[in-house]
Amino acid sequence: MRFDDKLSFEARLRPNPGEVAAIIGLPLAALLDPHNASEREILVRGERLLVPCYLFGDRLVWGATAMILSEL
Repeated sequence: MRFDDKLSFEARLRPNPGEVAAIIGLPLAALLDPHNASEREILVRGERLLVPCYLFGDRLVWGATAMILSEL
């Protein structure tokens, strides 16, 4: 299979609603663009944390997903 900006099949995703707010599709170029990576202060269980994150339009991706994306 060749990897490019699109997958040639429809993935069947079953996100845990307690952990995933939304599933968003993005081109590979957006995931690899360093301008989309940053750090943000986020309130988690009453505590302010500085976390690595990615901003795509109005969508903020952080947590385990951001950690996985940082490995691309």
